[in-house]
Amino acid sequence: MHDATDTIVHGVDGALALRRGIGELARIDVFDEDGDILLFTAPADWLPGQINVAVQAYRRGAKHGELSGERKARDAIRRSLGIHQ
Repeated sequence: MHDATDTIVHGVDGALALRRGIGELARIDVFDEDGDILLFTAPADWLPGQINVAVQAYRRGAKHGELSGERKARDAIRRSLGIHQ
């Protein structure tokens, strides 16, 4: 169930992105198109274009058949955004 205070991030393709929380707890939760499965959580200041890149990377990872594509998608998202850990 989504909170009444959640707002949809418009301009996201193939996923449902909800801006949630306030202040330091703010975040963007990105779900599959139906809103049933949480794909990943992003910082609250991400733009729709950044979310779209991350969704594409997640889907590429999922296609490779890893456990729900999670590990590969996380790595692909980090690489595509230039985040090295």
